[in-house]
Amino acid sequence: GGGEEGMRNDMTVEIQSTLVNGNNDISNGITNNNHNSSSSNGNYPQPISPTPTVLSMSSSKATAGRGTGALNRQSCILRIPIKLHVPSQNIPVTFVVRAQLTTTDLVFTPSRLDLGPCVTTELTGSKLQIHNPSRLPQTFGFLHPPPGVSLAPGGGYGHVLPGETVEVTVSLRPPIEGPQTFVLTCHTLAGRVFEIPGSAVGVRPVVQCSHNRIVLPVTCAGDTRSYGIILRNTSEGEQAYEAKVPPNSGLVICPHVAVIPPKGSLRVLVEYSPPPEAIEAVRKKIEAAAEKEE
Repeated sequence: GGGEEGMRNDMTVEIQSTLVNGNNDISNGITNNNHNSSSSNGNYPQPISPTPTVLSMSSSKATAGRGTGALNRQSCILRIPIKLHVPSQNIPVTFVVRAQLTTTDLVFTPSRLDLGPCVTTELTGSKLQIHNPSRLPQTFGFLHPPPGVSLAPGGGYGHVLPGETVEVTVSLRPPIEGPQTFVLTCHTLAGRVFEIPGSAVGVRPVVQCSHNRIVLPVTCAGDTRSYGIILRNTSEGEQAYEAKVPPNSGLVICPHVAVIPPKGSLRVLVEYSPPPEAIEAVRKKIEAAAEKEE
């Protein structure tokens, strides 16, 4: 059963008549209410033939409250005794319906996204974890994301197994400058809707880069690959810049210090030559893969 209102489970029970001649008039001991019911309060099985009747239970938080004596709080297993009365039979027929209760919640961490300053010309991302505390797998989807918001992987659609935690990257490219808020709406196939609020500050950069990602081709030891990018100054004044590269990365940026004139641009050359450390790491990786295959 589900953990919220509106989750309804049906079960068909066959009642077998053992009379060779005549019919059995059977009534059940199920009370029709907001939580459980049967398709009929009375039935007439034909001789030597089964008669199906449907038992329905709408599980909710109130279900656990009403069935305190029948609910195991540790395992969340609910056992409901059912009694069938037959006028021509002194001893009623009894059986037990067993239901496993679980929640349909999803837990989001963090509960509120704060992306901070976000450049209007680039994507700024933040991780969002989705945990499923239910005993059932759940399928989710972020429908109609706000302008400038994108989700990966799967475009914000996916599924999470019981007890599993998956991670989604929420990226924002602010459509405007200044403080702004948004709300992500997550729907599940169980009919649940979750809202995750978010905030960011759109910042328009004074110096803009023609590329925010550079992909260089495969470079052999001793070779050098280069790629040119353009820096543009959108302000009315001069803008100084300095490029810093990680140590032992094999990268060289020329010029690494310069002044960009007002409303002007500057071409910057990015060069890459594999350092000895990187070549040695690749060699060890290839040797390890070869040994694993043997």
